[in-house]
Amino acid sequence: MTARLPEDKRTELIQLLHEWASKRWCKLKELQSLVGKLSHASAVVPQGRTFVRRLLDLLKGHSSKKSRFIRLNNECKLDIEWWQRFLPTWDGVYFFDLPEWAPVPDLSLSTDASGSCGYSAFYSGEWFNGRCWSSA
Repeated sequence: MTARLPEDKRTELIQLLHEWASKRWCKLKELQSLVGKLSHASAVVPQGRTFVRRLLDLLKGHSSKKSRFIRLNNECKLDIEWWQRFLPTWDGVYFFDLPEWAPVPDLSLSTDASGSCGYSAFYSGEWFNGRCWSSA
């Protein structure tokens, strides 16, 4: 019940991220390659997808015809830094969490709200909702 990132791929990613640490600009193909490798690793890296999201967002709106270089914003640099800090300390193994291994929660409450309409919630198999009124 485990998944692994092979040591050679982990080492390759660590070296690649070291190169990216000082970059301020990159080519579209370079960013696509980095995102692809991190996305692949995210299949087994705990919380990895969270730290690929902003790199993916940076790719939006760029095409090979109109974008020669892409500026790496501070958020992307922070995500790269997270990967740089995490990978060297991680052993490359991810253990699957199975629901039957987890304790039953004491409380399960789901809520949602709308600024203009109201709120709704689900608790113990029952739905309830209400309207919110502005005091202004």
